[in-house]
Amino acid sequence: MITRLRRAVSRYFEALGVKLYRLGITPNTVTFAGLFFSMLCPIAVLFKEPVIAVLLMVISSFADAIDGALARVSGFVSRFGSVVDSFSDRVSEFMFLYSLFLLGIRADLILIALLVSFLISYLRALGEKQGLYVEGIGLLERGERLILIFIAFLGVVMNFNIVTYATLILLIVLGLITVIQRLIYLEKKLR
Repeated sequence: MITRLRRAVSRYFEALGVKLYRLGITPNTVTFAGLFFSMLCPIAVLFKEPVIAVLLMVISSFADAIDGALARVSGFVSRFGSVVDSFSDRVSEFMFLYSLFLLGIRADLILIALLVSFLISYLRALGEKQGLYVEGIGLLERGERLILIFIAFLGVVMNFNIVTYATLILLIVLGLITVIQRLIYLEKKLR
């Protein structure tokens, strides 16, 4: 779903990418900046600043949305950039979920959400290794996961932990459905 939305707003991201390119900012710089802000999330939580952690998550996620557009408009698309982006995405998701754990959310839910999230991404990587385009397959891609994690954060910040737990359970259920959808897709394509 978010993939389709991203395509719809891509011209705005690309316009911003052009401006960043003119400033001499590279896609990998934006990717590493997003990674840096995600790593500040648990630190903000440790300093009892969950609202700042939410803001850092938003900034990090925005950087993740912009780096690809910047790569396309600047011509700096590279295989290493793709590796850096994927690496950064996994670390960032871990940092966001780890921050929820530090805020007192049950470890078992955090670990299962993390496992499901990584399986979704891993199946995409395995598909691409076989020459298959897996993006867009399944209900829950990275953008949707980030939105659900953001809602879970808001639940904690607003002291509505029931929202946080319900959101994490939804992330896990939809994530497992996505894993199954991707496995079925890969099975059909790789027979």
